[in-house]
Amino acid sequence: MKIKFQMKQIFFLAIFASSLSCKLNPSNESKPVPLASVAQGHNNEIFGGWAMCASFAGGVMTQLNTCLSVTFNIDGTGTVTSSTTLKEYFNWTIKKNQLKIIYENKFADTVFPDTIYYTQFYKKQDLIHLTISHNNEAFYLSRSLPHP
Repeated sequence: MKIKFQMKQIFFLAIFASSLSCKLNPSNESKPVPLASVAQGHNNEIFGGWAMCASFAGGVMTQLNTCLSVTFNIDGTGTVTSSTTLKEYFNWTIKKNQLKIIYENKFADTVFPDTIYYTQFYKKQDLIHLTISHNNEAFYLSRSLPHP
């Protein structure tokens, strides 16, 4: 079972990488963002708007036709918005590599169930990627880095 799960993760990574390949220069390598820097006051890595175009749950990879917009505000609030009518409001905190998401209004079906997630940031060329995972679920977010 573990090998099957690992193969699915490898398959997802290949799909995700290929979907970004038209925007990326293959000669640039990924530069991991030290998670300690995020926990020590450099939370600007998570602040702002992100596009979420893929998720993994229950052994199934989902590639969205229209990406969701996820925003992490400086005041610890956030939103998930779709191109249609979906708009969810949540509160969040991050400490080291643990992101806690809590919804004030509990819905039966939310994008991020209330829990503590493991986060991983990495940069590649002019993009920053954020993976939010818990148990066998993962959400893949990305955005462009600001230009100096």
